[in-house]
This record gives sequence, structure tokens and C-alpha cells, in this order.
Amino acid sequence: MEINPFKPYFITLLFCFCFSLSAQEKDEGKYTEEQLEVFGGTLQGHVKSVERIYYIGGEVSEGVEKKRFPNDNESNSTNEHCKYSFDREGNITEFQTFDILGNVKYKQIFTYNNLRLPSHIESFQYQDKKQVAHSLETYAYKGKEVVLRETVLNTNFDKKKTNVFKDITKFNHKDLKESISGYAGNKLQTKITFTYDDKGNLTQEEYKNLTNKEEHTTTYYTYDDKGQLLIKERIALGTVHYFDTFAYLSNGKVWQKTSYEIYSGEKDKKRKETITYYTYDANGDLVEDQYISMDDFKVVTSYCYEDKKLKENYTYVQEALKSVTFWREENGKTTQQEEFFPDGKLQGGVYYSYDEKGNCTMELSKYYNIRKRTIETIGKRIYKYDKYNNCIYEAKFFRDSLEYLIERNFTYYE
Repeated sequence: MEINPFKPYFITLLFCFCFSLSAQEKDEGKYTEEQLEVFGGTLQGHVKSVERIYYIGGEVSEGVEKKRFPNDNESNSTNEHCKYSFDREGNITEFQTFDILGNVKYKQIFTYNNLRLPSHIESFQYQDKKQVAHSLETYAYKGKEVVLRETVLNTNFDKKKTNVFKDITKFNHKDLKESISGYAGNKLQTKITFTYDDKGNLTQEEYKNLTNKEEHTTTYYTYDDKGQLLIKERIALGTVHYFDTFAYLSNGKVWQKTSYEIYSGEKDKKRKETITYYTYDANGDLVEDQYISMDDFKVVTSYCYEDKKLKENYTYVQEALKSVTFWREENGKTTQQEEFFPDGKLQGGVYYSYDEKGNCTMELSKYYNIRKRTIETIGKRIYKYDKYNNCIYEAKFFRDSLEYLIERNFTYYE
């Protein structure tokens, strides 16, 4: 049987973008963290498109940075040459990835409904400039919640067959999510069911994979009278129970978290138990956390603030001071983050430089070489910006070697 090397990649990209949609549905931000990393941070100005080109570096010779594109074995979603296009409202309208010759390798086109939620996502995959796969995702909503996602997939490797995948979400009479069923064709593949108490708190979440029973998981949630989570129990493989328990202060902050595992038939035997205690000041800021493992290994970290900003922390291991970290600021920008040994000697640090607009232009990393007993620069990051303060150049060095170089090309609406 011939294995299709492209289909898994294509389907993976389809499902990767579903996570982006989930983030938008929950109003956790217009873009995902991965997308923001591609953009070089929050977009400034009225951006029409951003193209990110990633290079792998090498030795710097006579001030010249040697760079090359990642090969097929090195390329992944974090370093691919890609481009995003946007409408005037900032919604993504097109996403493309390119091979080392600049040919389109993968493309998605987005269409939105009148609520500016994605209604269709059309995807294309190419090999040697020829289309080898195509899919169309269609979304239906109840408010901002997805109730139906249908994916129709066709490949050149099996032209006679059309693959149809569906995710159907049902809600109960209180408009709480009751189940999500995943189908391949007309065959049910996966199902997630949700159960709630009278107050609307989620009490049980059960995941079933009808093609692989080993993936079954059930999670139970227990709350106090205030609706605060007391116990989370996740059961995997039907035999391993993973517990997280919580204790709260009167202001609702967690002061103790305990995690452990129990195997079926060993209800009185806890495994991998860890306990963390949290202490807060009058302002509600965390001033200390204590981590204690099952073998009484203890790590304590204390925090000091100034004007609600973290300035110092002290780390103790088995009650012995191991390190002290200081943060320093100028004009509201962090300029130094230094870590010291208990005897006061510098262990390492990161030093930041900024331009007149407040953009970070360099991060310089230093550490103490125990063998040479000297402070050495071990790395740096350099950033450059356009007139809108979007990052167009990002380079990371380890000693004298360029690790990677990112170039970004922005276009803007007038």
C-alpha cells in the first residue's frame, strides 16, 4: 500500500487553524500566540499583509551574516516562510507558506459572516506548483459558538473519493454546551460530553474515541458553595487517576494546590504527590510560593514589588539560598534582569537597549564562567523596526554564531 506523505501534513494544518478559531470564539484575542510570534508582536498601523522569512544562521565571517533557508527536514510551523493578508478590520483573509524557491506550498482563504466570524476556510496544498489537495471548511454558529464545522477534503491521490468530516455541537436547554460529536463521513469517530450542576458549573467532561479506546478520558470537577473548584480528577486508560486539589483564602485566592496520581486498586497510595503553598501581601500580590515534593524536596521563592511591579525574587532550595534575581527599569522599560549567587557574585543577566520610540533594539545575555571566573557575553538578540514600529528584522546570536535571522515585510492600507 502506498503511503501518502502529504495528506497528514494537510490535515494537520487544517486542525491547527481550528485552535485559532477557538481562541477567537473565547475572546482571548484576535490572533493566537503563534501568529503574534510570526508578526513580531502586536501589529501596529493599518497592516495589509506581513511576510515572515526565516533563515538558519552560521558563523559570522568579517561582519557578514551567513544564512540559508531551512531544508525540508528542518522546516516546521515555527520557521516556515509564510505570509498573512488582512482586510481593513484586521481579519485574516489569506495565509500562505512557501518552499525554499518561493513557490506556494500551502494556502488558506478565509470568508467571514456579518458577525465577522469565519464562515468558510478554503485550503490548498501544492507540490511542484501543482495542486495536490483541496478542502473547504464551513462553519455554522449559535451566537459566537460553533455548532457545526464541516470539512470536505479532496486529494489528487484519491480523486474518486471525497472525504467529509463534521464536528457537531449540541447545547442543553440552558444554552450550555452538551456534546461535541466528530464524524468521518457518516461514522461517529469521537464524542465529548459535558455535564453540569444546578449552578451551571461543569462537573464532568468525557472524551471517547471510538477508533482507539486507549484515548478515552473522563474528568470530574467538584466545587464548594462559592463555585470555587476544589477537586479536579482526570481518569485516563480507566486505571490512572490524576488529581488536582485546591484550597482558598476568603478573598478567593488559592493558598494551596496539591497534585498526585492514584492507580486503580491502590486508592490509599498516592504517587508523584506535590504540594504548593501560596502567600500574598495586602495588595493581593504573590510574595511567596513553596513547592514540596513527595520526597520532601523543597523549593521556596520569595517576591518583592515596587509600584506593583516585580523587582526582586529569592530562590531557596532545601532552605539554602540559591539565587537572587533583580529587575531594573528606566522610563517604564526593563533595562536589566540580573541573577546573583548567594555570595553576591553575578551569575548571569539580560540587558536591554531601546530606541527613542521605546522599541527594544537589543537583548544582551551574559553569564559567569566558573572555569575562567569571568563574566562573558554568550548571546544577543537584535531587532529593527519600520516607521510604524513593526519589527522587520530579528536576529539571534550565540557567541559569534548567528542562530537564526527573521526578516518581515509589511504592507499597509492607506
